Amino acid sequence: KHANMWSRAQVLGLYRDILRTHRRVLAPDLRLLGDKYVRAEWQLHKKSSGKILSQFLSSWKDYKDMVENHHDQDAEPGRDLAPEQMQRMNDDQKEQLQRLETEAREIYKRNDNSHKHS
Repeated sequence: KHANMWSRAQVLGLYRDILRTHRRVLAPDLRLLGDKYVRAEWQLHKKSSGKILSQFLSSWKDYKDMVENHHDQDAEPGRDLAPEQMQRMNDDQKEQLQRLETEAREIYKRNDNSHKHS
């Protein structure tokens, strides 16, 4: 869908679906991290339009689908970005992504170890 084909209700619906998906499939600490990141990104893009908004919404739809699909597998969540996606990011975005990845991996390892010892 292109951004101009998304109604306000559909945009808000996707936002709520992502948070619902987090609530349903993520461990509590990963959910807190994910929810915080989602809220910050949606706030930053609140006034976006056109191609930027279209790419933003498409990426978040893909993210939601990926999180839901990983829930059914015994695999570490996430995936690597394509090289062209990394090239489009500025230095601040790359740094934020690295911090998010590091924090998520630490949480995942903690949860994985606690499940093995239960």
